[in-house]
Amino acid sequence: MRLVRVQISARTVRHQLLERHRRPEREQQEAKARAAIAGASDEELENALHDRRQELFNLRFQSATGALENSARLKLAKREIARILTVRVEREAKAGQI
Repeated sequence: MRLVRVQISARTVRHQLLERHRRPEREQQEAKARAAIAGASDEELENALHDRRQELFNLRFQSATGALENSARLKLAKREIARILTVRVEREAKAGQI
């Protein structure tokens, strides 16, 4: 009997692991968040961006002082900021093409 070696890239293994742990309810929540941000006006986006940056500052301050109870909120705040900035850049690019 001959053993056959199969090479699987680390990327393939990582992708397979991620597929196993994918949560459909989380994806639905993220889709709703993206839709809400995409539907907001420019002024609402700026206000939301300011609020999220203020929230991130406060969370970082709490983390530094040891008062932060939910460390996952830091990651969520960063994601929300990135979503807002992405929508803003997409709109600016779209306005530049017209």
